[in-house]
Amino acid sequence: MRADPTRRQILFAGAGLLIAGCAPRRDTGPLRLPPSRPISRPASEMDPPLRYVIRKGDTLSSISRRSGLSVAAIADANRLHNSLIKPGQVLLLPGVEILNDDPLAERLLRAENDHRVSARGYALIPRRAWTRNRVRSNHRAMNGVKRITVHHTGEHKGMVGKSDRQIVKAIENYHRNGRKWSAIGYHYLIGRDHRVYEGRPTHIQGAHVSGHNAHNIGVSMIGDFELELPDRQQLGVLERLLDDLRRRYGVPRDQVYGHRDLNPSVCPGQRLHAWVRSYRAGAV
Repeated sequence: MRADPTRRQILFAGAGLLIAGCAPRRDTGPLRLPPSRPISRPASEMDPPLRYVIRKGDTLSSISRRSGLSVAAIADANRLHNSLIKPGQVLLLPGVEILNDDPLAERLLRAENDHRVSARGYALIPRRAWTRNRVRSNHRAMNGVKRITVHHTGEHKGMVGKSDRQIVKAIENYHRNGRKWSAIGYHYLIGRDHRVYEGRPTHIQGAHVSGHNAHNIGVSMIGDFELELPDRQQLGVLERLLDDLRRRYGVPRDQVYGHRDLNPSVCPGQRLHAWVRSYRAGAV
């Protein structure tokens, strides 16, 4: 019996495929793909990295929290081989426009001050908690306190949308670097968060009322109070701070002024100035 031709053809065809499959190929090297081309933006669209000068107390972790970059990304961008950084060193922070406050430091600060609302009736934020800048030597001693002057920050521009701490820092930067004063000009600033920020120590003169800084403590309210008063809590902190300062330094009630009482100025705003006059008269 003869084999079925169709079956024989199938067998030979299968054998041919098997031999072809086992035969060596001319291209035996590794698989090579064409090099990929990075996607790039035009030079005009490339934002230069933020240059941050390290200050005392900074760590890579704190800069990471403030910038939103990972520690590894910061190290890679600056070719750092370890976590050691030092004041004065410049770090490049790609893709970062501004450094925010350290959220961990904010939480620690809140925890620290929760128990510092003492018998004085207000929470005091000391200078060391919001600035690393030391008071420069170009100041005069207070040599006793005889009066207190109330201000508002409404005369400072560009404060809209900033937190209280950012406003305090911005004013410090203007006073120190713009006006070349030894520190922020006010002794105290009262925030909308109802905290009292120490501006400069009360044993040195302030820089808040031209020609009348001697023996004069400066207190500034954060906000613009030409058309409206501070909220009840912020105004209550001002009253308690004034009462406390007067007790500590023996200042009579009639020696509490608004800025406009001593200099030509709209400060501390029409509404707040009316409140200060009532306080001075004992009507508050």
